[in-house]
Amino acid sequence: MQICVYKDVGSHCANPLDENNYLWKINKMKKMKSIKKRHLTVLMIAITIFCNSYKTKAQNLTAFETNGKWGYKNKTGKIIVAPKFQEVQEEYSEGFTAVKLNGKWGFIDSTGKAITTFIYDEAFGFFNGYGRVSMNEKSGLINKLGKEITGFKYSSARGVGDGFAAVQLNEESEEYELIDKTGKIITRIQYKGIDTYLSEGLILVWNHSKCGFINTSGATVIPLAYDVANSFSDGLATVNKGATGINPWDREGGKWGAIDKTGKEIIPLIYDKLYKFYNGKAEATLNGKSFYIDKTGKEVPK
Repeated sequence: MQICVYKDVGSHCANPLDENNYLWKINKMKKMKSIKKRHLTVLMIAITIFCNSYKTKAQNLTAFETNGKWGYKNKTGKIIVAPKFQEVQEEYSEGFTAVKLNGKWGFIDSTGKAITTFIYDEAFGFFNGYGRVSMNEKSGLINKLGKEITGFKYSSARGVGDGFAAVQLNEESEEYELIDKTGKIITRIQYKGIDTYLSEGLILVWNHSKCGFINTSGATVIPLAYDVANSFSDGLATVNKGATGINPWDREGGKWGAIDKTGKEIIPLIYDKLYKFYNGKAEATLNGKSFYIDKTGKEVPK
């Protein structure tokens, strides 16, 4: 079997029952003259439609094999990328996929066009805007133009969102660097682990026993005081005290509640389970009963 499924999302200090959502945020423009505003609106719609169709096209492609070579078909079975690769990812991620040709890895887009040369020992799917590649057992990052953002000196590297990435020099050091889209080091941070998502401007981190949140400058915004935590969603992060276990993501028990981005407790830590907030409400469990609450803690319909 020559199909490769790579996942490079790292550890996280989150409730294992939660699913991750990707939210696209569109900033409203200031008032402009009506004709310019109409033109800009049309342009933005056109760009959005193009990007969404491009992404959807890639998401609809799946790998297939014939005569020992791999390519990609769409849902109707039409061959989109001719079978010529030795190994491939099963599916596209963020519009691109890693493929192996003549013993080396590179990336192609949804038409089969290469965005990199085939020079890498390993290549992993795009995640939060970056693809991880490796040479001589060291990792680096590329952007969606195929440009190398970092050198090959890291044990792990991944995008965390909003153009930022987290890289680690070696697994034993417990030191991470946050870099921007140019590869510039923004800050160095000392933690056991760092989440794979920048959520609402904050990053979930943990040491050997507790979880908290930092900003993209590396400053601690919410002290590491929780046994388990989820990244922010809808302005709140669900957190737990009292859960036990070796790793934060494996811990069970304790009580759940929610805090805002200042660390203020908004929902008391009284629930047996509390999932992330979406659209103003979250699923909770208390004494064996499951129900939904709003951001004030009031029980509401599903």
